[in-house]
Amino acid sequence: MIKVKFIGLKNISLEITGNTLLDVLNVQRDEKFQSFTPIAIIVPSGSILYYDENKVNEFVNSDLTLKEFVQSCQCLGLYRNTSEIKTLESNFIESGCLWKDVGENTLVLINDELYSEYKFNPTEFEKII
Repeated sequence: MIKVKFIGLKNISLEITGNTLLDVLNVQRDEKFQSFTPIAIIVPSGSILYYDENKVNEFVNSDLTLKEFVQSCQCLGLYRNTSEIKTLESNFIESGCLWKDVGENTLVLINDELYSEYKFNPTEFEKII
């Protein structure tokens, strides 16, 4: 049995136990938990996975292996920018957007329509998890 912790907005969390990560995700997706919107998953190893609904669906539907799922969602932490910023790609990103820490002091914007990277600066970001 494994225990997985889901982190939502405002540090609200939900812990679910199951035999596998797939079992746990199937329970979490049940209608009784629909009011809870996770932004991260903490697996038993302590690794943080960004909760990407599309990737979760692909994994649950067997379109991704466990390894592919973990690799696509794993991050070192989640942050929000506290002010508008201009990225290396010259995109202006409004305050309050979610970013994942991919290492080497680099954050990647979580946005299906726009890919942007930004060098982490503690005066411009607040840590969510």
